[in-house]
Amino acid sequence: MITVTSAQLSSWLALFVFPFVRILAMIASSPILGNKQVPVRIKIGLSILLTIIMVPTLTVQSNIEPASALGFLVLIQQLLAGLAIGFTMRLIFTAIEMAGDMIGIQMGLGLAIFYDLYASDSTNFKRPRYARFSQFQWTSHHAGSASRQLPRFSH
Repeated sequence: MITVTSAQLSSWLALFVFPFVRILAMIASSPILGNKQVPVRIKIGLSILLTIIMVPTLTVQSNIEPASALGFLVLIQQLLAGLAIGFTMRLIFTAIEMAGDMIGIQMGLGLAIFYDLYASDSTNFKRPRYARFSQFQWTSHHAGSASRQLPRFSH
């Protein structure tokens, strides 16, 4: 029979919960998966899947009890770190969209404006193309670094 102590169980819980909260916060605030059109079940499922994949590579700090005040502070820290990563990605994508707006205006496409359903606003002709290109490049770069079979863009 397998025996599990409460210290081991607490250690395993801490090893799973803290990365899960960071990944979930990052996905919820990221520009691609943080969209309203992506269901919450997909976000949570992807967070669980990524956490399960990443947990074997992590080391646990055995002195932190997840149900203690220090564990709660670490949980808040992980939440803020995940939000910061997601908002940083959103800031980069917004800068690329703004560059697309500026390029469109300089090309004389300032009057070529259409209604964007994603932003629920009128937008420039070049902006969504640069945004989609940057999203595709970011996704293929990070997927390509995990699997060398996918094409990658050079920087």
